[in-house]
Amino acid sequence: MGPIQGTHAVTVAAFDRPGRFADLAGAFALSGLDILSIEAVSGPSHIALDTFVVKSMTRADIGTSTWASLQRHIDASLRGRLSLGVRLAERARHYDACAPTAPTSVKMESEDPFAVVLTITASDRVGLLHDIARAVTDSGLDIAAATAIVRDGRVKDVFRLVDPTGAKPDDPGLLGQLAMRLREMR
Repeated sequence: MGPIQGTHAVTVAAFDRPGRFADLAGAFALSGLDILSIEAVSGPSHIALDTFVVKSMTRADIGTSTWASLQRHIDASLRGRLSLGVRLAERARHYDACAPTAPTSVKMESEDPFAVVLTITASDRVGLLHDIARAVTDSGLDIAAATAIVRDGRVKDVFRLVDPTGAKPDDPGLLGQLAMRLREMR
């Protein structure tokens, strides 16, 4: 059970690799689970530990079929056998058709000596966390840690980004392109 009635806390431990976080976030969304918060860390042994607090996207209770679906989606996505982007876009068209949107705020801060800190504030929607994580991965960066909170239909996601060697990224062009891509997400 999660911290609030009707929520569940799910912890996933897995070998870390580029795109794994995006795959997990997509599997939750595809299984009909709305991610309310996340705490994710990746350690030096290449093991990532992610704790998701979720609730049903609908008013339906979360039952054994939801958990079975989540397990299938996680297994398929981690094996690269699930086209998450396409499937999530279909689900988003169904659920987000009437959802209000507000401007997306993207901040990149480099005061941290070990990582660039990316903070995104946006309207929540199906697959948003997956899309953000996929954009980070596609840019060639890794997520060393993440926290996300959803309140009143708005998300505040904070990511610590590193390059593939685990060092702080220092290419302003790469970081600028990532920020631009994230601002354009709807």
